[in-house]
Amino acid sequence: MAASRVTPSARCATSSTPSPLRSEAARGAEGPGSGHGARNGFPWVESTRRSWADGHPHRAAVRRRRPDRCRAGGVPRRARLARRRRAASPCPGWTVLGLACHVLGDDLGSLARDRDRHFGTPPPADADTADAFADWLDDLNRQWVLALRRLSPRLTVDLLRTAGDELVSMFREDDPRAVTAHVSWASDDPVPRWLEHGRELTERWLHHQQVLEAVGWPSWLDPGMLEAVLETLRWAYPFALRGEGRPPGTTAEVTVTGDLERTWRLVSSGEGWRFAAPSAAGSAPVAAPAASMRLPADVAWRLLSNNLPGGRHEAIELRGEAGLGLALQRARAIIGRSNGP
Repeated sequence: MAASRVTPSARCATSSTPSPLRSEAARGAEGPGSGHGARNGFPWVESTRRSWADGHPHRAAVRRRRPDRCRAGGVPRRARLARRRRAASPCPGWTVLGLACHVLGDDLGSLARDRDRHFGTPPPADADTADAFADWLDDLNRQWVLALRRLSPRLTVDLLRTAGDELVSMFREDDPRAVTAHVSWASDDPVPRWLEHGRELTERWLHHQQVLEAVGWPSWLDPGMLEAVLETLRWAYPFALRGEGRPPGTTAEVTVTGDLERTWRLVSSGEGWRFAAPSAAGSAPVAAPAASMRLPADVAWRLLSNNLPGGRHEAIELRGEAGLGLALQRARAIIGRSNGP
């Protein structure tokens, strides 16, 4: 299913490979990166709460850009959205209502699994590779959305609201530092819960953008939310470079340009890659990276989530070692197969 190609949500087997996210948790990080979550004002439970309160696909398309417009204009806009429920989304073969049903499945599945500890549809034993797992998940999602065709758009919206409120309560009670989550595109090992919070936030924000595009409404690119999305998706980079063996100390850089400009520097340990701590003021100059990638923020989130149209790749600037640069460009925060570059 196309929607699951941009769905960063999977359970995976653990391995003995140390995860850089473990050390982040040990240092007490509350958000992605060394203090990025706290520094940028992203308490992750609260960010997720705001997303579910205002940013669910059924509400986001109604909300548009200003919160104060939601109450006054919500009824006619929601009616317009209901009329466009069969509009094709950027996910081939998926309509607006299909995406809403897919998100409802994610909401209910998260509650059943993480709140109630109910694992009703575990993956089969033969789904032991990334592609096999993605195919199984695609089929599971197709079955779910087909079953939900019996629901009216109004009932789908009501269930999304109820499930969203329950998810808010569940995440508020979470310990964000607990290393008990699994994010298959970031690590083979368990990771801190804050990364799962970020993944769930990002999942809904991405489908939100797809719904807005489908109905012809402006994208919701709130700077704070977009920054939270980027700070979540970036954790795909160290994992994507795990097959790129380089001498210890070799570095690679990703620079996001524009109003949200930032640079993520990765360093090789000889066995894997991790994010380097930001350079302190007055410290010695940092050596040039072996490879670097520069891209605008709008291209960065689309590329990492497998939503970048083919014609937009020319906005990506690669320098240095070609193989390492291409590995950065191929990083995806998704389950399934990449559509490029």
